Order: sequence, then structure tokens, then C-alpha cells
Amino acid sequence: MKSRRFVVTLFFVFLFSVRLLGQEQNTTVAFPQYAYKPDKDYFKSYWTAIKKTATGPGHWNKKEWIAFGGVVVGGTVLYIYDGQIRDFFQSHRTHTTDQISKYGFEPWGSGIYTLPLLGGFYLYGLSARNQKARQVALAGTLLWGC
Repeated sequence: MKSRRFVVTLFFVFLFSVRLLGQEQNTTVAFPQYAYKPDKDYFKSYWTAIKKTATGPGHWNKKEWIAFGGVVVGGTVLYIYDGQIRDFFQSHRTHTTDQISKYGFEPWGSGIYTLPLLGGFYLYGLSARNQKARQVALAGTLLWGC
């Protein structure tokens, strides 16, 4: 848990040091349409996204409702059989499956893969002047920290 907090802190220090130590005036003046920072409008965008998500099903077509139903049914089946699925995989563990879990899945949850990926995505957004890439990276770090 301490390493996760350290990585998150390090990422945000790096993220905001780019804004603080960089030549912000030149970037903002030369490219005002690309200037972006997590300000009031950024956080208000979360409210807009929540409203769109809540009202979205009212606009779905038949295909989208079928996909939603499949997800609900699949999730329910997995929930009902969760204990049996866990018992099956625990009773069939091998050294190989343990290694796959340790090196393939655990690093995603710990941030070893996630934060560098999000950081790279943010840097791409800065260099390509892509506001959406920066928003995705910031949202990912906010969601990851929860």
C-alpha cells in the first residue's frame, strides 16, 4: 500500500511539475486552444459525464439493450457461481498459473503497469496537443486512486 501511494504521489508531482516548471506562458499564449489543466471546468465535466451515463439508457436501441442484458445475465451467473469458480481454480493451481498471476495480473492492480501507461498517455497528450488523451490519463489516475 505504501508503494502504491508513493507511485501515485510521484506521478502527480511529475504531472504538476511539468505545469509549474514548464514555460506555461508560451504554451498558453501560442496554443490557447490546447491549454489544459485540471481546473473547475475539468471537474465539472465529471458531472456532465454522470448525467449522460444516467440518462443514456433512455436513448439505447434494441442492439444496445441486448448487449446490456447479456452483461447483466453474465454478471449474475458469475456472481452465483463465484465460490465454485474460485474453488475450481484453487484446486487446479500450478507453478505456471501462479507465475502468470504474479507477473501478468498483480502488477496491473498495484500500479506497476497502470501508472506508467497513464503517465505515458498524458505525456503523449502534451506533446501531441491532444486534450482528450490528457483527460483520459487524468481520469485514469483519479479512478485508480479510489
